[in-house]
This record gives sequence, structure tokens and C-alpha cells, in this order.
Amino acid sequence: FEFPLTMPGRDAFYGASEILIEKGDHIRLQFINLTYNLPKISSGINNIQLFANAANLGIIWRANRRGLDPDNPEAIPLQKNYSLGLRASF
Repeated sequence: FEFPLTMPGRDAFYGASEILIEKGDHIRLQFINLTYNLPKISSGINNIQLFANAANLGIIWRANRRGLDPDNPEAIPLQKNYSLGLRASF
């Protein structure tokens, strides 16, 4: 008696097994906002505010050993975004 080279039942069982699941726990640096209010300069301007924003800075810690990003399974890293600004009220 010879065993077949492939066993479809075995392959299907392994393909749906829990051993193929990776952990998705992670800590991500998603958004940072820094703001500084300047002291009042003149009577015409009530408030001047400088701000800086940063988004999608990356993952600080992840539980899986393969370096997978659970929010982006396509393995294309998310684009980092930076912005600076000035806000004034009169």
C-alpha cells in the first residue's frame, strides 16, 4: 500500500489552523501635536500660536516576531506626515 504524495484533508486542516495566526498586539506612534502660545505682542493681535504636527511615525513595539504591521498587511509602510503652522487671531 502506498500513501499519496499529498493529502487534501491534511492540507486544508493545516491551512485553517491556529498555528498560522500571528499576534496583532502593538504600540504605534500615530499622532503628535505640539503647540506654543506666544505672549501678546500688540493690541491688534489677540493670540499667536505656533504648532507642529507629525503623523504615522511608526510602531514602537510589536508582539509578532516577523515584524508585521497589523494595520497595514500589504507590507507597504505608511507615509509619514509633518506640518508646521502659525495661527493668529485678531
